[in-house]
Amino acid sequence: MANVEKNIKSTDPLRPFAKIKAKKQCPKCSSVFVTKKECESCGYQFWVDLLGSPFGARSFFNIRDEFQHRYTWLYRFSFLESVRKGSEVKKYHRSLIKRFEILCGYFFNEFDEDKERRKLFLFEAQEIMNEVNLWGGSLSQLWLMLEKGEKHPLFQNLSMNLKNLEQSRTSKVSLRDHFLGLKLYGTLTLPFITKIILGLSAVVMAAFLLMKVLLTT
Repeated sequence: MANVEKNIKSTDPLRPFAKIKAKKQCPKCSSVFVTKKECESCGYQFWVDLLGSPFGARSFFNIRDEFQHRYTWLYRFSFLESVRKGSEVKKYHRSLIKRFEILCGYFFNEFDEDKERRKLFLFEAQEIMNEVNLWGGSLSQLWLMLEKGEKHPLFQNLSMNLKNLEQSRTSKVSLRDHFLGLKLYGTLTLPFITKIILGLSAVVMAAFLLMKVLLTT
């Protein structure tokens, strides 16, 4: 909120005959009817601490813990593409990106004399990158946040971590493609062989169940 040099006398619309004094005004609509939390005229919120404290309620660690507690089974199958594309994971991914954006705003736009506190937030940002990568999220969205602080001293540290994750992801994709592209006798690919095995297993199981029914009747 912007400070007003002189006290402003205004009429409170809820009490038309009463005069109030205000030293501050809303930066959005310039109304002087403000509290410490919000503008009473337009609803603009003040003093909202989006950053929070390291490892606090607003931190990535709390977001992750809540997600793990609610969707424990998803973590067990995080390697499956179908699971990664689920609505719950997408919502979780959006929460991670939003938190990373808040941290980048803190890194690039605010000066914090508490270096230890800054290190903890830096660690949190790196953990968010790792989590987004774990779930196959868009690393390009993280780059968009980082590029806003390209000239900041912390940019090198953060960007290096993101580059390493990109290289690791590329290597894993190449290895997977190579593995799936392996051929038996130069013609049969691994996925095709897997489908044949699963198909034969289903046939054998069906035959076994049929035989069991015939023997018990």
